[in-house]
Amino acid sequence: MAAAAMVLALGACAAPTAEPSAPTATTVASAAAGPASPAPTATAEPTASDDPMAGWQAVETSDGLFRWRIPVDWSVVDESFEAEDDLGHVNAITVVSDIGQELAYFGSAYYGDRGGACDDWDGDGTTMVPGQLHADAMALGGDGRVVAYTAQRVEDRFDFVAGFTMDDVEDDRVPCLGYFDVPVPDDHPFTSFSTTHDRALWEVASFAQGAAYAETEEFDELFAMFRSLELLQER
Repeated sequence: MAAAAMVLALGACAAPTAEPSAPTATTVASAAAGPASPAPTATAEPTASDDPMAGWQAVETSDGLFRWRIPVDWSVVDESFEAEDDLGHVNAITVVSDIGQELAYFGSAYYGDRGGACDDWDGDGTTMVPGQLHADAMALGGDGRVVAYTAQRVEDRFDFVAGFTMDDVEDDRVPCLGYFDVPVPDDHPFTSFSTTHDRALWEVASFAQGAAYAETEEFDELFAMFRSLELLQER
């Protein structure tokens, strides 16, 4: 998928394969929208006995605006580029597990309003659908919120989702169309950070299977990674 398209579709939701331990491994495609930027800086952090992320790598975007941490055996694929239009610098970074599985996607760009619509399949007259909240925590010094939940956005499908959000998410109801926005200053690019947008990777069989994945070590690392996001500077 093209890097610009990936960023402009940040509101898409995603979910794990039928096995709760992890999604199916896939090959990360190279960006077609522009020349790839150099890989983000990844350096080992000092160890500390009271730091659950001791020894993790630090990943910094090539525009110098964002940084987060990943386990030492994870990696990133950076398809960021400089757009020729008003998008400016486009961050498009996929986080990959130690066995090559796409886990999360970070994207940011300068662009306008997004659209989207979804069906009220359960007929309750609202924009909420059945869901199960697995985790909810503050991030970015309390300005941001990271959640994980399983959503039933269509009658016969369940998706596991984790990442930043500014949406209203309840214990058993979630938005039928979710956006995974990172709260940033007005002069920053629109930013999203969540599980990868390939829904086939994160589809689960039921709420119970989504809850089972939320009990795994991989999920704990994934959730900690989201919460480690930092804003490095004002533009």
